[in-house]
Amino acid sequence: MTGQTSDTLDEMTLVKAMTNLRQFAEIGNLNAVLIEEEEAELKANEVRQQMAKKSEVIADMQNKMNQVIALMMKKEASTAVQPAVIVPPTSEEDRSSPNHVKNEQSRQLKRI
Repeated sequence: MTGQTSDTLDEMTLVKAMTNLRQFAEIGNLNAVLIEEEEAELKANEVRQQMAKKSEVIADMQNKMNQVIALMMKKEASTAVQPAVIVPPTSEEDRSSPNHVKNEQSRQLKRI
C-alpha cells in the first residue's frame, strides 16, 4: 500500500505543480498584456503631445498671418486715394495759395 500511496502523492504533487505552472503562465500572460497596454498608452501619450505641439505651432502661425493681414490692410487704407475735399478759402491770402488755384482750375475744367 505504501507504493500506491506514494504514487498517489506523486500524482497529486504533479497535478499541483502543473496547476501552479498554469497559474504562473496565466500571470505571465496577464503581465505581458499589461506591459503591452502600458507601452501602447505611452505611445498614445507621445502622439498626443506631438499633436498638441503641432496645434500650438499652427495657432501661432495663424496669429502671425492675422497680424500680417491686419498690417497690410492698415497700410492699404493709409495709401488709398482719398477724395479731395474742397474748402473755400476764408481770406484773400488763402485765395492766392497754390492749392486754391489748382482747385479752381480743376473746377473750371470740369464745367467745360
